[in-house]
Amino acid sequence: MKKLAFLLTAILVIVLSSNVFGQGSTGIEPAPGATHSYSVDNTGGTFAWSVTRGDLSTPANAAILSSTSGNSINITWADTVTVGTQFYVHVEQTISGCTNTKVLPVTIAASQFYLMASANSETSCYENEVTVSIVSDTIQYSHGTVEVVYTIAPSGLNASSTGYRFDFDLSGNLPDGYSSSDPTLSANGSFTGSTVTVSDNSTVTLTFVITNNNTYGNASDASGTAANFTATLSISGGVTGTTGTGIGDNGSGTYSDGTDVSRPATTIISTN
Repeated sequence: MKKLAFLLTAILVIVLSSNVFGQGSTGIEPAPGATHSYSVDNTGGTFAWSVTRGDLSTPANAAILSSTSGNSINITWADTVTVGTQFYVHVEQTISGCTNTKVLPVTIAASQFYLMASANSETSCYENEVTVSIVSDTIQYSHGTVEVVYTIAPSGLNASSTGYRFDFDLSGNLPDGYSSSDPTLSANGSFTGSTVTVSDNSTVTLTFVITNNNTYGNASDASGTAANFTATLSISGGVTGTTGTGIGDNGSGTYSDGTDVSRPATTIISTN
């Protein structure tokens, strides 16, 4: 039994995996929402894992364990954990009724992941010429459509993290009387509803066609600027990975940008 106890003491060491879901997140200093693997370097007997905080006996509800047995497990740290909070990962090994325990202190670290949204052009003109018509003896002007393109760039990812997700909104930022198409994405992106999923760690582009459904007359557009507007894309809810359960955006990025759409400010015709 003494020999067995010595062997347990010698080999029961918690090993941290290099499985890092986001730059700056490690098993010892995980970011909120990160998943890391924890293991011991032997396979004898049985194992029991747990996570505590405070006095080493208070259960921690901020961690999801893939298993409570076996010599290797994954722990997913909740995306609601507070940066700076300390937790303790416990493992107890038992062989023939003899036990040994190791505890690893873990401190939650800030996420390094964030997104940057930018419009590809600061300004743009409508795609087509103004359509002029006569309705009830009144001149009316229709301006049609404009294509706008935005690029979303991730920061704080590394090769161990694949892809990211975010939500977008363009239609909600448009003036009354304007509508937007669904986005066309670059090859590495797809969308469902208002959520974009990017399959790699590269930038993704979103292209929209906006339609100005309003009509204007000489009275309502005397200055020639009534059809001018800003097409602003906003993004939110950034998270690493493609399932929506990774490390959350740390809030230090840029989450909206716009393209100013206009025509020359041609006034109404004056005469003497």
